[in-house]
Amino acid sequence: MKLHLPFVIAWPVMALAGAGGCLLAARWACSGPAAALAIALLAAFLVTALFFTVRLPVFRRRLANCLRRMHEGEYTTGVRQVEWLADDVTALTALTNQTVERLALYDELRADRVALHSRALEAVLRTVEMAVIVADTEARTLRLNVSLQRAFGINRETFSFEEIERQPENEAFVKLFMQGVYRDKTVVDGAAQLQLLASRGVRQVEMRVVPLKDRREQVRMAVVFMAIQAGAPQPAAVPAEPRRTGDGDHGPDRA
Repeated sequence: MKLHLPFVIAWPVMALAGAGGCLLAARWACSGPAAALAIALLAAFLVTALFFTVRLPVFRRRLANCLRRMHEGEYTTGVRQVEWLADDVTALTALTNQTVERLALYDELRADRVALHSRALEAVLRTVEMAVIVADTEARTLRLNVSLQRAFGINRETFSFEEIERQPENEAFVKLFMQGVYRDKTVVDGAAQLQLLASRGVRQVEMRVVPLKDRREQVRMAVVFMAIQAGAPQPAAVPAEPRRTGDGDHGPDRA
């Protein structure tokens, strides 16, 4: 059987017991029933005060530990509940444990969805015939599917943004990508040259940048679909060095 002790009753009882006991104790000269009542009121005050002194700090410590575990991503344990007592702390404990259980269920569902999305992404990268790049805007990495790797004659799946940006032939490609992902945050179509490795040449591509936004309208990922121009990759243009005039070279003869 549980002891029901709502705080809305316990707090006034403690206050009245303490005040009444003190008033009667001030008249200690009286004896008989008055003295017995004073002792009873003071005892009730001390018991109630002791109850709050122990109950509330213990609950606070348990709740703090539970919240710390939740912030760390652990939803397996809640707040230990006292079975024999039903007060406001017990109700709050039950509500906290229900919240932890729902968060644990949500975390499990989220993990399943992430795993499913990961498997779907792997299937796209492995099986789709169209050349595809999957961009992670937070990690600043680009993942190339098998078709794109085959078109450029490489066996490498991941590139960083910096590796693509530093290639001068990729200027138009980078501008279109930045426009769709960071500036307009919408689908962008265009044509550009793409060079992945300096030793593998340049390809002309028709591209579509599709940004993927979260609920806060922030682009977390983007997919770039490309149609690559047929033919072998063209070598990158090498800028000609300026001609140096030596001591014996005075330029063209003048008439």
